[in-house]
Amino acid sequence: EAMVSELVQDEVGLISSHEAEFAIEQFRQHNRSASRRKEHDIQKRYHISDSTFKQFRPQLLWLYEIFTNLDEDESGLLDEQQVMELLAEIGFEKSDEADKKQQKQVFMQVQRFSEDPDRVSFPGLLDIIRKLRYIEMAGKEEEVAAYFNALDFDRSGSLDVKQCCGILIRIGMQPKSVKEQWGIAQLFEEVDEKGSGTF
Repeated sequence: EAMVSELVQDEVGLISSHEAEFAIEQFRQHNRSASRRKEHDIQKRYHISDSTFKQFRPQLLWLYEIFTNLDEDESGLLDEQQVMELLAEIGFEKSDEADKKQQKQVFMQVQRFSEDPDRVSFPGLLDIIRKLRYIEMAGKEEEVAAYFNALDFDRSGSLDVKQCCGILIRIGMQPKSVKEQWGIAQLFEEVDEKGSGTF
């Protein structure tokens, strides 16, 4: 409201496009700043390492929101069923029995080091997701490399956002919800440190 009240209006109460664009940018910066503070609060609260924080930062708030929604008893821990539900929500839903077994094995590996014998904490969840992503990507490494080379027409060794999205679609890892799309967009933004629009 404070931002809107500061906008300059003309004699009939309208706001110029320049003023509106300025307000939108100010709003975006405010949201980015607030998000950064929340991310660091989560890192500090759960003693998340810098390397894990960097890896998950584009999706940290989204994952934490899902985690806390499932944590109905507010214990800070999720059981196996809740973790599987969360994994399905973020795109790890598997109908194949071998894949389900693999997810259960990873859960049990992480659970062994948990403070609770039957549940995992938020950092434990991040560890599960990291391990599952590694397994998934290891199985698709050759396929991804082939698509990358096929789309790298100028042989520059880099692709733009559209081409990267094309690879995600071809290997069946495209975002399935608005939140996942937002997570991918944030991930691209984090990886593209120079703002070149290529990866």
